[in-house]
Amino acid sequence: MIEIQKAKSGSITATYNGINLHSVYDPEREAEKFIRETIKEPSPSLIIVCGCPVAHLLKTIKTKYPDTKTIALFYSGEIEKASRETAHTQWSPAHNEDLRNYLLKEINELDLDSLQIIEWAPSRKIFPEISGMINTQLNQVINEYKANIVTTSVFGVRWIKNTLLNFVNIEKTYRLTSRKSDKTVWITGSGPSLEKSASLLRTWQENVFIISLPSSLQFLTVHGIKPDLVLLTDPGYYSLWHLFLNEQSSPVFAMPFSAVNGICRVATGILPLLQPYFFEKEITRHAGLTPPVVPSHGTVAATALDLSLQITSGKIILSGLDFAYRDIQSHIRPSGFENRIAEKSGRLSPFYSRTFSRAVHFAPEKNGGTGKRTSRSLTLYWNWFNTLPPAVKSRLVQFHATPNPLQDIDIADKNKVEKMMAANKPAASEKLITDVTGYPDFPERKTMALKCIEEWRDLSKTAIKQIRRQSGLSPFFSSGKLLDVCYFTDLRGLLALKRSLKSRKTPAIITVTDYLSSIKGTLELLYKKITNQKGRSSHGKHSL
Repeated sequence: MIEIQKAKSGSITATYNGINLHSVYDPEREAEKFIRETIKEPSPSLIIVCGCPVAHLLKTIKTKYPDTKTIALFYSGEIEKASRETAHTQWSPAHNEDLRNYLLKEINELDLDSLQIIEWAPSRKIFPEISGMINTQLNQVINEYKANIVTTSVFGVRWIKNTLLNFVNIEKTYRLTSRKSDKTVWITGSGPSLEKSASLLRTWQENVFIISLPSSLQFLTVHGIKPDLVLLTDPGYYSLWHLFLNEQSSPVFAMPFSAVNGICRVATGILPLLQPYFFEKEITRHAGLTPPVVPSHGTVAATALDLSLQITSGKIILSGLDFAYRDIQSHIRPSGFENRIAEKSGRLSPFYSRTFSRAVHFAPEKNGGTGKRTSRSLTLYWNWFNTLPPAVKSRLVQFHATPNPLQDIDIADKNKVEKMMAANKPAASEKLITDVTGYPDFPERKTMALKCIEEWRDLSKTAIKQIRRQSGLSPFFSSGKLLDVCYFTDLRGLLALKRSLKSRKTPAIITVTDYLSSIKGTLELLYKKITNQKGRSSHGKHSL
């Protein structure tokens, strides 16, 4: 219970169930000292206050950092209600909104450059469990954003290029039927534990809807298992290593247009997915497509789960999602990655030596005695699955405990899965994927892609003119669309620009116009690339 009293200084103080939330002597001075000692950044991009108390702390932040966005995370709805100050945005357990969704909505990746997170110690002492939960969720979101920044810095412009090239060159698209099925969906990852699923999948494949991650496709093909969908999200060319199969295997590929360019070499059509990036949104809008929306997670396994939840209202089985290496083995065999390692192996560089070196590099964290290797990225993905809402976890089944079993998720052996399959016999005629009609032809798609690039390029050109004419930077910072273009086209440059403007090392107008000129140049090169696309050659292959 909250009690508001007067401190010796005359300011208000508060207790919760008899424990002091503020100093009983001078709470204002206490708050000022705390902020001075904990926030070292002179101009933070964002301040997150964990365990926000009822007064003084937010007031001090508003006074010292009036232009900085503040997020207040209260550990109690009662304390939030009694608070004398409000942040730009705030959350407490009394809110109906899921904390993770709230954080993803309110925190911008560009805020991480000078983000300040502080926690009020008395609140942590009063609510240790809520403090732990909130800090765990916050750290997970921050780590995902950090991983996103690294990934976008490397792949951002490639995502845009892949989106346009794939859209122009893919001849056919599919869509999910409107009715959600109750059919069991089985997601196959490529961890070594997948080998335990082979006989079950082969026997019951007609009863389930199989979504294969690309690195498990060769294994399934060798064992006579044809997935209903092969899901791709990786933009790198190496993801194609898993897909060059014999002509008898012709699965449907599901992917955002930003995934690997060149899929038209192994598939005539795809089931498009929409990651909520501006370039994917625009190209699908131009084409009149309404694909399933799947947020980008940095791992294809998470996207597979999002898609599964849109396909079925029934159970979802996970197999081969190990989140760890089995000693030096990262993938089930056969695997496209191991095939490449074998090709480059020789007397002076043996296969097992190369495999060991790769394992030590990509999974350096070894759990002694268990034969398990992990890494920061594998742990990040494992944590993502463990923070899923209980309603989702209740529908998941993990086939056999892997080296890194998920928490609070049902673990099933062969007998349990067979009982599930016998009880779930969907109609043989049930069809979950169908053709898209009215998909634009090649000249139309090319025109649409070029129009998108022209619009993005003109944003840079117009902003440069306005900045020079007005001698101000508002045309750059007030255009959310232009910032989106810059973020994906040159994120490293945008972060450097942000730091440069803060330090004022060079004239701001010159710095911004030079940066925008480089963005415009990148888009002009992409315009030429799309212009040179020829469609299908006389041999039936795409010119890439």
